[in-house]
Amino acid sequence: MSGVILRTQVEQALADLIDHEDGSRFQSLGVILATQKCDKLVAHEKKADLGLDGYAPGGEFPDGRGRGVACSLTATLSKVKGDIEEAQNEFKDLGVLYFVTPNQVGEKRKRKVERWVQEVKRQYGVTLIVMSREHVITALLSPGNAALCANHLYIHVDIPPAIEETLEATRQAIADVNASWKARVEGEPLIELSANRLSSQGQETAAVVELAEFEDLLLQGLRMTMEAPAGRGKTTTLTHIAERRAAAGTLAFLIHLPAWAQGAADILEFIAGMEPFRTRSIDATMLGRLYRSQPVIFLLNGWNEIAESDLERATTGLANLARDYRSAGMLVATRVRQVTPPCRAPQAARG
Repeated sequence: MSGVILRTQVEQALADLIDHEDGSRFQSLGVILATQKCDKLVAHEKKADLGLDGYAPGGEFPDGRGRGVACSLTATLSKVKGDIEEAQNEFKDLGVLYFVTPNQVGEKRKRKVERWVQEVKRQYGVTLIVMSREHVITALLSPGNAALCANHLYIHVDIPPAIEETLEATRQAIADVNASWKARVEGEPLIELSANRLSSQGQETAAVVELAEFEDLLLQGLRMTMEAPAGRGKTTTLTHIAERRAAAGTLAFLIHLPAWAQGAADILEFIAGMEPFRTRSIDATMLGRLYRSQPVIFLLNGWNEIAESDLERATTGLANLARDYRSAGMLVATRVRQVTPPCRAPQAARG
């Protein structure tokens, strides 16, 4: 990227976000910033967060304490306490909370934060980590977060001509991949699929997720599993999402999981090896530059088709994908299988 993002631009963008009370947009941004501190955090849906905007279970940490993130335009201790009290009803192992806000935490910030940390520890046994205005601004000024400024704060970032050429070639390659996938499901109706959201215990709920909501959740950077029997339209749905998002400017990569699992290389290396990308001389380094400047989603099909000998490698590969490409959405389509892909229940849906 040739443009340099100025502190004044970030400050003004955050001020506009606060003035418009756009908590939903800040939630998406705040969760990504928190995952840069704790890469095991996975975003929750905005309308079903159960007190947390993202969560990682204690089993993933040596101390057995779950991690959570709560984002808010309201920088008050009562807001923090309310989120913890709601979250502890669902997430019994919650031991660390990242609280992210674009506002300052009081005039004497350091002293107030220390008081918050002590009171939260005493009352709830939770370690509070406050990421307030200065932390948010400093993080967003990092060159690696330029895409966040562009996509979440609407700060214009110039793209050099060479990157623009790569972007156009990549979109053409994506269109070729989409056309190939579409040919596989030719004759099957492009239905507006809906699914039942699962609870955090994996039980089916009455809440319905429509196709447009799938897309919105993916753009927020969520990781989701779409589970359904054969013939329910999983592949068709992935193709439909890829086509719609490509038309909207998103880089939507369709991945055949059994093929990737055989080597489980870095996902961008695998994509660069596909014929439509290889013949256009698009390599993983070029795709990595685009990832930092464009909205990206990964649509992965066929978890249930992965050979047993490749399953451990595939599980590690998906975990690495979620860790290394934190701002990208991820949707895994599968039939029912005893070993589930590493996408947690709050992001799962059953067709």
